Parts: sequence; C-alpha cells; structure tokens
Amino acid sequence: MKRSATMLLAILMTASLLASCGGGETETAADTAAAVETTAETETELTHGLGTYDFGGVDYVAMVRQEKMTHFDAEEYTGEPLNDSVYDRNTKVTEEFNVTLGFVPVVSDMKTFNEAISQSIMSQDQAYDIITPDYWWGSEVNGWFFNLTDIDVLALDQPWWCGGWNEAATVEGMLPGAVGWYTLDMISNMNVVFFNKDLYAAAGLDDTFGLDGLYNTVREGKWTMDLFRQMSTTAAQDLNGDGEMTDADLYGSVSELQAGRAILWSSGMELCRKEEDGTLVPTLTSEKNYDIFKMALSFYEDDSNLYTTDGGLISRLFMGDQIMFNMKAVGDAVGYRDMEADFGIVPFSKYDDETGYRSRNFGSSYFAIPITAKDTEMSAVVLEAQNFYSYRDVRPTYYDTILKSKAARDEDTCEMLDLVMETCYIDPFFIYGTVLSGVADAPFNLVTSGKDTYMSKMESLATSIDTKLQTLIEALQQTAQ
Repeated sequence: MKRSATMLLAILMTASLLASCGGGETETAADTAAAVETTAETETELTHGLGTYDFGGVDYVAMVRQEKMTHFDAEEYTGEPLNDSVYDRNTKVTEEFNVTLGFVPVVSDMKTFNEAISQSIMSQDQAYDIITPDYWWGSEVNGWFFNLTDIDVLALDQPWWCGGWNEAATVEGMLPGAVGWYTLDMISNMNVVFFNKDLYAAAGLDDTFGLDGLYNTVREGKWTMDLFRQMSTTAAQDLNGDGEMTDADLYGSVSELQAGRAILWSSGMELCRKEEDGTLVPTLTSEKNYDIFKMALSFYEDDSNLYTTDGGLISRLFMGDQIMFNMKAVGDAVGYRDMEADFGIVPFSKYDDETGYRSRNFGSSYFAIPITAKDTEMSAVVLEAQNFYSYRDVRPTYYDTILKSKAARDEDTCEMLDLVMETCYIDPFFIYGTVLSGVADAPFNLVTSGKDTYMSKMESLATSIDTKLQTLIEALQQTAQ
C-alpha cells in the first residue's frame, strides 16, 4: 500500500490545484487566490511524513539536463533568490538523510541523453540514483526505469507531485517517470498571453466590445477565441501604409510554435480519452477537434496575426509596442521586466461561452528511477524529499518572489497566473507523442500548412494509432516490477 497522506492533505486540497496541473475547469481565479491565501500559513507547516532514514553519507547521483542545472544544484549562496533557495533545499536533504548529493549534467539532446542512460544500464554501473529526461525523448519505453506506482515510499497523490501530468502519463497502471516540483518546468513552461496595456487602451477595445477591462472579461468567462480574434483584427494597423503587414507594422497577435499549439489545446482539443481502467481510447477524428482546427486555421488566415519561429523578432516587436497580444510562456515574463510600456498577462482564450479555461504546458522534465540504482528505496526517499522541499520552499521563491513580485506588474496578473496554473490540461498523446508517430504535433502542423486537411490526415493516422498504442503499452510493461 502507498504511504498514507499527511493529516494536512484535506486542508490543502484546494491549494494543491496549483501543483496538481489537472484538467478540471475553474469558477474564478479569485476563488483560487483566496484559497491559497487562507492556506499559506498552513503550507509552511507541511511535513513529508517519510520518517527517519540515515544512508551513511552515500553518494546520491542524478543525471540531469545541462540546461536545467539551476533547478537542481547550487554550489553556494550568491544572494540570488532562486539559487539560494535551491542551496537551502539541498542542504536540508543532505543533512536530514545523510547523503552526498551529486549531479551529472548531460547535454540536453535526445540522442546524447538516451545513449548515456543506455550505457549506464547496459554496464550495470549503478552510476545514477535518479534520471531526469525530457518528456518527449522516448526514454521511458526502453525498460530502463522502475514503475513508480509500485514504489510505496512515493506519495504521488501529494501536492508536491504534479498529479494531473502523472495521471495522464499513467497508462494501465504503469508510470515509468513522474513530474514533481523538483523541476520548475510546470510553472515556466505554461503558455500565457501577454498584452500591451498601452496599446489596448489606445485601441479602445473596451468601448468597441462593451467590456470592463480584459481582466474582468476573463473573470466573467467572456474571454473566448472569437473575441480574441476580433480584438486582434481591430488592434492591427498597417503603420507605413504600404498595404502589407510587415515588421514595420502593428500586429494584433504573435505566436511561435508552442504558442500556436497551445491555441488548439486551450480550445479543448483532446486526442484521446482515458477509461476507468486506464485504457486510452483515440479520439483523433472527433467533430469537436475538427471544429477547433478550423477555428485555428481561420485565425491564422488573418494577417493581423503573425506566426513566426523567430524569437528575437517577437521580443523586438513586443517590447517596441508593435504587438497587442504576445502568446508565449510564463518564464518569458522575466525577460520583459525592462519593457517601457505596461503589460499584463491573461490565460489563453477558451473555445466559447459554454466551456471553461484550459491552459497548456509545453513540456517538462520528469523523474525516473533506473533499474540499476544501487538502492531503490534510497532513490525514492531522497526523490520524495527533494520534491517536498521544492514544493514548500523553492516553488514559492520562483512563483511568488521572482514571477509575481518582479515580473508581474499588477495584482490582477498574479491572479491570472494562479488561474493559468489551476486550469492546466495534459493530453496523454502529448506526453507519449514521440512513440505515437508525433500525433500530438500533427494538428498544428496542418494549421501552418494553411490547408483544410485535418480529417483526412487524422483518419490516416487513426489507421495505425491502435498499433502504435499497443506498442507503447508493451514497452511500458517493461518497467521493472
């Protein structure tokens, strides 16, 4: 049986929505903010409930992505809040469990990372106690990792684990890797919409559409894709009068690849459903998916909406007051701190008045215990503790101190960030897309092609997806019992 939840869990269920990243809909962001405020003091009293362990000073080594090292390691105090918070967390774990933490950075490349894992597994060198691949590298289907649902010491129902992601990643009871707050990806990689407040006011959008500010529009459930499209078209201007939209003009919106994909997921696209027994049932060709695709196709046919993969261009245009709505990720807020014009943040618009908001995360590292770990219990205990202290101590530093205090420019934006976190939706076919013929990438690829070929493409994929899904299940069954 799993280790029982702490007595505080019932009190924290509402606040844990911020960590669970589930797929439910929300009433209002204000409700969430109030719930978090009332439980803030209680959260500081959280305990992990692991009991007492002494591992004798043994080396506890994690293989991590080089570009994510700041999530995991800090060599000393520097005065930088996130660094110092990570340092404190690691010190607590080191002292409490008598381990020596070590981190081996591997270049963030699928082939290189998977080769490093394979070499360690094949040689049985017991070099790593945990491994942290990126979700889309397919590392989890090679029989390298334990099934985490079989490891009792991991309390995956606790708020320091991202329950929504892990639920989506669990297929017929098998979970080779879990996402928790030991990584900050579940905050920084959430897609949001930045908007230029000065341009918003100058365009008179409230008067045009009979609104009481964009924040209230979100709160009232009126922030729909149709309204977003109309606002974007209204705001766009051909500044130089040459009859074409170029980087010399004012765009209604801009998006890059991940933001474009987020339009589909936030509008309610679902490529599969999960039955009560954990079975995944493909829904590629549903009418709802097709309607959402057509909506996105129409959105990009309007040249008021710029699509580009040039991140530098996006930053230049947005910071230069040439974009009304900038669809990016939460982590990009820090880069806009020096922007002269005032800006705010709202979630992606929803499909229509009848649906709830959905927010998309474009990917995360996850945590896996290799079958060659020298002590499986130690791997699990320290991993559990790292996620717990990250949730309790590191997460608030990044989310509240850095993002809300330094990047957000008003309390409304802080409320909107809470709403984004609360309404995250993860599709299982997104998590396992690499071994499912890239099915999760196909819908937006079709949008960028500019052709209405969604149903024919998805029908062609559907003919093979059942076989691919069975192959996935068989691969996951290799996870050690």
